[in-house]
Amino acid sequence: MREWVKSLLVAGVCLCLLSGCNPPATSRSQGDQKEDKRLSADTTQVFGLAVFEKDTHDFGVIWQGEEVSVRFYFTNQGQQSLIIEKVDTGCGCTQADFPRQPVLKGERKYVEVIFNSQGRKGFQYQEVKVKWANIDKTILLTIVAQVREN
Repeated sequence: MREWVKSLLVAGVCLCLLSGCNPPATSRSQGDQKEDKRLSADTTQVFGLAVFEKDTHDFGVIWQGEEVSVRFYFTNQGQQSLIIEKVDTGCGCTQADFPRQPVLKGERKYVEVIFNSQGRKGFQYQEVKVKWANIDKTILLTIVAQVREN
């Protein structure tokens, strides 16, 4: 009976490994999280590779009606130029400014996100999606703030 249990346990572990079991997102290491900020390494031979220094910013407590901004810096670590096709802010309270020209290999640029807290109160969470030309992967930038009423 013990041998049968051991065999079943080994088979289960092998099945898990072969099926690509991954730990939940909350238990990933910092190295894995940094990898999420990159475009797929498979595309670097044909396209650029945007590596963001950070992908989340917390403005902390701000006053209602205040306009705040943050720059999300990235470097093109790929072999070719990168072109930002569009940046989707998803909300009228958030705007983005980004380079319209190709980002050359080795260049450091930024996507600036501007948040207007007019008419907002409480905890705010906004996502900004950066879409690259000719690359399917989208980069997600996040801002948060706690808006206090005047």
